[in-house]
Amino acid sequence: MLTLDQLTETLDAYGVPEHTGDNELLGDVVSDPHDWGWAASTDAYVWATVKGWAIEEVTGGRHQYLMRQAVRIAAMRRRRCLAEADYATVVAVLSARMAELVTLEPVRKLAPGEVAEALAWGVAKAARKSDDDIEAELGHHSHGAADLVGTEVVADALSRLQKPPSRPVQADSPSDPLWDDRPVLRRVHDFARARMVAPLAVLGVAMARAVAAVPPGYVLPPTIGGHGTLNQFIALVGPSGGGKGAALAAGDDVLDLSGFRDALDGSPVLHTSDVGSGEGVVHQYARYEGKDGVRQYRQSVLFNVPEIDQATAVSSRQGSTLMAVLRKAYSGEALSFAYADPTKRLHLRAHAYRMALVAGVQPGRAAALLDDADGGTPQRFLWLPVTDPTMPRERPAQPKPWTVELPPPVVGQKEIAVCTEATGEITEAHWRRSRGEGDALDGHSLYTRLKVAAALAVLDGHLGSKGVTDEDWQLAGVLMAISDDTRAKVQAELRRTSAQANKARAEAEAVRDIVRADTVADAGVQKAGRAVLTALRKQAGEWRSTREIRAAVAGRVKPHLADALDVLVRAGSVDVEQFDHNGQPGWRYRVRS
Repeated sequence: MLTLDQLTETLDAYGVPEHTGDNELLGDVVSDPHDWGWAASTDAYVWATVKGWAIEEVTGGRHQYLMRQAVRIAAMRRRRCLAEADYATVVAVLSARMAELVTLEPVRKLAPGEVAEALAWGVAKAARKSDDDIEAELGHHSHGAADLVGTEVVADALSRLQKPPSRPVQADSPSDPLWDDRPVLRRVHDFARARMVAPLAVLGVAMARAVAAVPPGYVLPPTIGGHGTLNQFIALVGPSGGGKGAALAAGDDVLDLSGFRDALDGSPVLHTSDVGSGEGVVHQYARYEGKDGVRQYRQSVLFNVPEIDQATAVSSRQGSTLMAVLRKAYSGEALSFAYADPTKRLHLRAHAYRMALVAGVQPGRAAALLDDADGGTPQRFLWLPVTDPTMPRERPAQPKPWTVELPPPVVGQKEIAVCTEATGEITEAHWRRSRGEGDALDGHSLYTRLKVAAALAVLDGHLGSKGVTDEDWQLAGVLMAISDDTRAKVQAELRRTSAQANKARAEAEAVRDIVRADTVADAGVQKAGRAVLTALRKQAGEWRSTREIRAAVAGRVKPHLADALDVLVRAGSVDVEQFDHNGQPGWRYRVRS
């Protein structure tokens, strides 16, 4: 019988490493990655860790080793052990180590985007760890000046490795390796650069257009339940005027869809429309024609929603059916309305229509969409940024549009082939959820990843012939990691907006006491402050020593206790006095009445 490690290495040998989607990120975010800072200089512990990568023995699977180190790098960032200038160098050594490991028996290729995906997952994982867990992850070390010279450590490490990376992953551009994996991706990137638009946003629009042009008869296999659909939702994230309109225009121009023709209305132009009510969505495909009843007159529609909050505002009206219709359409389900008025009694058969939707999302106005997380709506979107920190000042020459080789029309349904790696991950995750393990919403995320993989197959022109390949699935994993990070940034912005609103209203007394001190920005200090006030109010008017307060609060807030006490004293919420304790000076506190 194979051991777990032997099984992992066997899967490695066949190019099936464990991927980030195999491990659910359980629990809430404890520390927002966007609040993490950088060290003024890289700590000695970091360089010792990097030095060890070149020589240490790897236990377990190679991909699992990569994942562990990615979490450690993220933990170094969170604890401010790592200087920003050294981040790319540290990642370069880890990339080189992985490039070497995959050449060892059993040999396999480094999966496209494998390192980038692991790094993104590592950040998400570290963000959910407690402070104590982060300390444990980093060996409870103390910060100290490096007795190792970083450049010497890196040079020595790379000299020991068989395959130093020719192009390390960049700190501010984890998706960078994506563009050279396929000619179509490079074409989209260069076209976007020529139009001065974020390549990821243009890629999202291009995928939506390509999917919308695929005949609805092409369906995903019934891995779980019934057949799946390619229908896809894209969220373009950025501030007002940040480039969502430019991305839509460039995404429209980058592809040549001259092979498209709607099988029902015969139009060679892909129909686009805004969304209104749920009934309005269905009206784009079908209409009532008197004695002939309801007739479907169109198969494919690309829906553009300039601002998602407008659509969610429509959905919040009493009796609105929009969000319910969109959720059904995402799964290719039948759409119908049982009105008494026959002109409104529309019906679309399951998998008889093709839909893609591109929505603009302003981070500060996405609450209504994210509030439907319990229904899985956010997980049905691929979230991509319209901003690009690496945008060059000079634009390159614009390449020609990419001609998409669309799959041919089919009669009835044609089941798309899907690689065993994808079906295996989806099946395993479903099995775990059926046993009550893992995140119930993870199924939406994996379904979205499969749709993204299919869209990449359409762009590459092989959906009809090869279906969804292992490489499609791996590339989709890279985009999903970017999507998760982009959605997390939106959630962080909403939290900041909410905190500002709380400050303005000053509704909660504990929060108000903390916010009065303008220097307080750390959520950990706020939580510690609330805990201190709660403890002191249980014995209102009585003095309590620092030791007594420490014993009364939860362990997770103790690292912030000193800062919280200082803030509460300066805010005037707590009185403080010095006292003698066994001949030693101490401090005690009481809540101000």
